[in-house]
Amino acid sequence: MIGLFTGCAPKEGSFEPKIYVSDGPVNGVCVDVSGREVEVSLSGDELVHIDYFERSGETYAISVSEDGILHMTQESSEGLSRFFGVKSSGEQNKISLRLPSAPLASVEIRTANEDISAAGLTAADSISLSNNNGDISFDKLAVGSSLRIENKNGDIRGSVVGSYDDFSIFAESKKGESNLPASKDGGAKTLHAANNNGDIAVEFVGE
Repeated sequence: MIGLFTGCAPKEGSFEPKIYVSDGPVNGVCVDVSGREVEVSLSGDELVHIDYFERSGETYAISVSEDGILHMTQESSEGLSRFFGVKSSGEQNKISLRLPSAPLASVEIRTANEDISAAGLTAADSISLSNNNGDISFDKLAVGSSLRIENKNGDIRGSVVGSYDDFSIFAESKKGESNLPASKDGGAKTLHAANNNGDIAVEFVGE
């Protein structure tokens, strides 16, 4: 499955905007980047939309695997890999990922040296947000099975759809404060939250 790409070829040293639109529904999404802010929201249709920037030596590979998972990873020319993981500026530093309102099976987002934000996402199975050296914020995440949030050198803050009793909870916060218990059994779903050198603040809300 190949989506639609638009945008100019990146010129040497300058960033060019890119747009990817999947050519049909997908089962899940996995974004694995570094040095880029990732902002996740809803697309309003059944497709995945990604807005991002590229330049010579700093590009992305986007593909859909046989099991229907859309993967976005960073690529770099030989000798230029050192640039990835280093912040650029403004909108050029952001990946805007817009997902269908209908639940995907899974959503997995990983970055470093920047922030992750997500709002209104629903996954039939699982959502995973992982960061190193940046904040993770989210609003009304809904999962059918599990929510995993891991961070280092940044805060974890947000809301989860459901009640406290819906979840078995496993939380660990080193060098930070947490409003979640270290361990709680009894929920049909699982919430795993781990942070090193940052706070954890998660609330449970209605739909």
